Amino acid sequence: MELRDRDAHAVLAIVTDLSDLNDPDRVSAAALPQISRVIPGDVWQYSTFRPEPLSFQIEAIPHVVDDPAALVLPHILDNPVVRVLTPRREASEAVRISDVSSWREWKKTQLYRSAFQPFGFRHQMAGVLARTAGETRGYAVIRTSRGFTDRERDTMTYLIHHLDRLHQRVDARDRLRLEAAAVHAVVDRDGSAVAALRDGGDIVPLNDRAATIVRRHDLRHLSWLPESVTSTEQSCPRLTLEVSTTSGRVCVQVIPSREPPLRCLLLLKDEREHPIRFVTRRETEVLSLVAAGYTADATARRLSISPRTVHKHLERTYDKLNVRDRLSAVLRGAELGLIDLPRQGLPARQFGRSMGGPANPLRRHPAD
Repeated sequence: MELRDRDAHAVLAIVTDLSDLNDPDRVSAAALPQISRVIPGDVWQYSTFRPEPLSFQIEAIPHVVDDPAALVLPHILDNPVVRVLTPRREASEAVRISDVSSWREWKKTQLYRSAFQPFGFRHQMAGVLARTAGETRGYAVIRTSRGFTDRERDTMTYLIHHLDRLHQRVDARDRLRLEAAAVHAVVDRDGSAVAALRDGGDIVPLNDRAATIVRRHDLRHLSWLPESVTSTEQSCPRLTLEVSTTSGRVCVQVIPSREPPLRCLLLLKDEREHPIRFVTRRETEVLSLVAAGYTADATARRLSISPRTVHKHLERTYDKLNVRDRLSAVLRGAELGLIDLPRQGLPARQFGRSMGGPANPLRRHPAD
């Protein structure tokens, strides 16, 4: 490859200038003027070609004709460069017409006669990016006089590979933006709270509900997160945490990100707002049996646990559902869909006696 340091630096400068782009539709428009400074020519093009269904679009500087794609499309396969590059799936080396066709063969084609000769164009050099969704995308330079040198071809090849990586990064950012918008729509409908953990260690609320939870529970510091989540030296795991703070409990679902600078998304649920998430399966079983009229001893025998453990489960359930007695716990559990009420429920006064104790077990049975 005949690539000089000056040419490599010029290419890297182009990619650096374009590195902050986030909109795929703006990459080619920003890249074409930059390419014109590195590889001299008369026209610089970005084109997309799809064989099925047949479509062809051209973006060019300077503006030569109103609809260049309509001029080229009927005879596009006359172009020997197109025939060589279209089957390729990965970013290619740059190809000149003179590499794949003689001058005599080229000037006989209908494409040359209709889209090149009337404007004085003779030479073309192009390279394609990695194929995306069956679509071939590429950049080309066209000249009226002298052909392209080997040095210019190698510079174009180097440029194409860097532009390919740039397009892929911008496409990935755009996909992430669209996916994030979809996630936002879902969690807003669901009433969830979403925060982002960035590589720099900042926890950033992404909606109002998350901002409230982060502020209420003072979650901006990272001490409550395990090192596997905060460390930048390893990939972030997908996991669910239950975090206890002075203001209560928060359920945190960690969803890793593949796109820096976002390390992961944090789905937050406050116990005050989502008590159902914090009631365990065993606590739900105990509450169901209480609703059915089982005593503490009968519940213990049914679940193969001790009566004291039954009362412990109930105490925790009261706390999580923000109630003070069995009847309120059963009604609240049914309201949240945790349990089903029996068809013939017990009267309120029977709940205390059915468990062999007063209505508020917190006074009688302190937690172990």
